[in-house]
Amino acid sequence: MLIIMEADKWFSHLLSEDEFRQFVIESLGTKANKKAFIGYVRPEAAKRIKDICGITVTKIMADSGAIRHSYERTYHNLEQDDIFHIADVINTAMDIELSTDTNQNNQVLYFRKDINGMLTFVEEVRAKHDGWLALVTCYRKRKAGRRSDAT
Repeated sequence: MLIIMEADKWFSHLLSEDEFRQFVIESLGTKANKKAFIGYVRPEAAKRIKDICGITVTKIMADSGAIRHSYERTYHNLEQDDIFHIADVINTAMDIELSTDTNQNNQVLYFRKDINGMLTFVEEVRAKHDGWLALVTCYRKRKAGRRSDAT
């Protein structure tokens, strides 16, 4: 069982790949709501994001509720390992859209990248504490591995 830092210290420990995998497994197996620091926003991505929403972000986080939300909805069409593309998609996506909706009074961004089908990460922009992107949900337009003409 993964032991995450105390609730008030989760932000000080960047999870390794193995720890992130264990965090996802635990998130899907319990209703507890924990947070995890899962990656950094690279400077070139931070510039693209700031140009779109006006806020500087440096880190990526996820909470177990957002992970459960993403995987428990079958219409999200997620493959088992899709969530682990989060940092790559945020840092390399050129398709970034500012939503007209907000989440907890914060701006929301859509990051899209074609990884065996269009994968979208919906992120809440949190300006406090050096700027965080917080996972809201993720989904695929279509199931991975299906023909490109399938929807």
